[in-house]
This record gives sequence, structure tokens and C-alpha cells, in this order.
Amino acid sequence: MITLLHQSRRQAAMTLNTTAGSSLLYFDQGCVHYAQSNITHHRLGDILKQQGKINENQLLKALSYSSHMRLGEALIHLQYINVNILWSALKHQALLVIQTAIL
Repeated sequence: MITLLHQSRRQAAMTLNTTAGSSLLYFDQGCVHYAQSNITHHRLGDILKQQGKINENQLLKALSYSSHMRLGEALIHLQYINVNILWSALKHQALLVIQTAIL
């Protein structure tokens, strides 16, 4: 399915449900554009904590901002991370979601 979306260069959303939770992949022109998941080790904040880029207190403060902005935007606004760190973590998140889908 992922290969078909990539080859057709389509815009689409794919929901992946497992016993651990659910994930969502958004494709734009056949490429993964965004991933979202409620599986703990797939969540952006958990990925950044695991990588040592933020700590628990920073995550909690950013989450309090995230009612009116996305978590990544809040983390950048608070100057806890920069755009390069965010993009790297988002790519890692998408990879985790895809791996869960195919394994």
C-alpha cells in the first residue's frame, strides 16, 4: 500500500491499528508528510526525551502550550529545540510508524 501511494504520488491518509494503539500517516505527493500516533514510543515528546533533546519538565511545559499550537512548534517557541532537531525527530517518528505497519 505504501509503495502504491508513493508511486502514484497521491495525497492520502493511512490509519494503522495494532493492539498497542493506532497511528496515522499522511502522504503528500506520495511521500510521508506527517505521522501521528498514540503509541507511547511513537510520540514526538517521548522520542525527543529518549534522544536526550528535552527533559520531562520541558515536555510538560511545551504540552501546556500545545492547546493552541503543535508540540514541535511549542518546543521551538520555548527554545528547547531548533528546527533541525524537530525535523530529525519527525522523520524518526514516521519511520517508527512505518516499521510498525510492515512488521
